[in-house]
Amino acid sequence: MRIETLTAHLLEQSKRLGNGRLTVTIEAQSNGGARLYCTHWTRLNRFGCEDCKAVAFGTLGEVLEGIEHYVATYSPHGPREMEPGDLGLVPVANTQPLAAE
Repeated sequence: MRIETLTAHLLEQSKRLGNGRLTVTIEAQSNGGARLYCTHWTRLNRFGCEDCKAVAFGTLGEVLEGIEHYVATYSPHGPREMEPGDLGLVPVANTQPLAAE
């Protein structure tokens, strides 16, 4: 597969996702082979930081198959308010000192 064909495929699949972009990284291995990694980059709003999610890794065929599966099963989650559990915080009981009687 030529790089132009891979690029066109990634753009097409990114459009199907509806948000974010797909990227592929090629890692050259010492044995002359290559391993590919695909990630999905998203941003909750235009002022937020980008976040990425691993989609697939392996050979070109495995990555293309992984992309197809990811796009077919992807469900976007819109922005939501953060909750204490998002940061690993546990709600604490009232810690105000008792009033002196």
